Amino acid sequence: MEQKIKNRKRWYWIGAALLLVGIVIGVVYLFSPQSTTPNMVTEREAKKIEKQISVTILRYEQDLFGIDFNHFDEEITKLTEKYPPYLIDKKYAQDPEVKKMLQGYLDDRFIKDLYSKTQTLFADIEPLKEELKQAFSYYLNYFPEDSVPTIITIVPGLDLQMPSVYIFDQILYINLDQYLGAGYTYYTKMGIPKYITERMDAKYIPVDIFKKAIVYRHLPDKEPVTLLDWMVQEGKKLYFTEMMLPQLPKNLIIGYTEEKFKWAETYYPNVWGHLIEQNQVFSKSDDVVRNMIEESPFTKPFGNVSPGRMGQFMGWKIVKEFMKNNPEVTLEQLMKMENAQNILDRSTFKPIIKK
Repeated sequence: MEQKIKNRKRWYWIGAALLLVGIVIGVVYLFSPQSTTPNMVTEREAKKIEKQISVTILRYEQDLFGIDFNHFDEEITKLTEKYPPYLIDKKYAQDPEVKKMLQGYLDDRFIKDLYSKTQTLFADIEPLKEELKQAFSYYLNYFPEDSVPTIITIVPGLDLQMPSVYIFDQILYINLDQYLGAGYTYYTKMGIPKYITERMDAKYIPVDIFKKAIVYRHLPDKEPVTLLDWMVQEGKKLYFTEMMLPQLPKNLIIGYTEEKFKWAETYYPNVWGHLIEQNQVFSKSDDVVRNMIEESPFTKPFGNVSPGRMGQFMGWKIVKEFMKNNPEVTLEQLMKMENAQNILDRSTFKPIIKK
């Protein structure tokens, strides 16, 4: 009996010790910097430099609509001192035709409606500045030699031939009239498809800044040739953007609804299998590239339950697998890599087809 009691005590203390070890390990894990892969910047690392970052957003559309035409020359001069010649040139002050055109632009009902809507939605720009500060704190960890560009907001008149965000002469421009919400009246009147207006929302501005503008600072100046080239390039853009906005829901990175993202996560192996069966992975066909990469309501031949741009999604998967399996590769090195075949091979991307 005495021996049994001793054994019970011994196992009790062993169990207590194991429990204590488990708690310690859990606490260490909980409070240690977390990263899904070794080559990702952690939140703690980003926070270290966030306070040092300044994001400047200049509201050109507000200054333009605030012009006093009774003092046109002086007002134009003030604008030219604040904004680059790309937007406003000093010679405009002496040109009566420019004054007439500008008056017509500012009095246009369509433009006034666009401006009014942007001022309602973007009256307070501080939340956007804070979100961008966080994103650029990650960016400068990955690319410490780079800088945060000055940002200028504009309302050019809903010109869909222009990108919604772009960099010109080191200044980043945001066309606010392309972020007025999926249900905005003029989007409907202009017949813009729903699968596009879904992303014409203010929550996509930070995503687009990195995916459509900043990323081009780091991509090779080389035109993709094959479908694989296109997929990997688009995958790099999405992975790059994900690294800058790691807390953002992944469906917003690519611009899918939650339902579309779920379909893509479930069936991308089937789409990949289709490309393999049809010998399209290395295709140079414009039709094949268009079907898999460009804007569309769905991806053929998977019907309207599928999202468009599935080639971009699979490129994202390939790049993520590559970075996971090659932890020695930095984000900067990834962006410079030009051989899509090498990235695919080293990614060991072999998804299992869902039946």
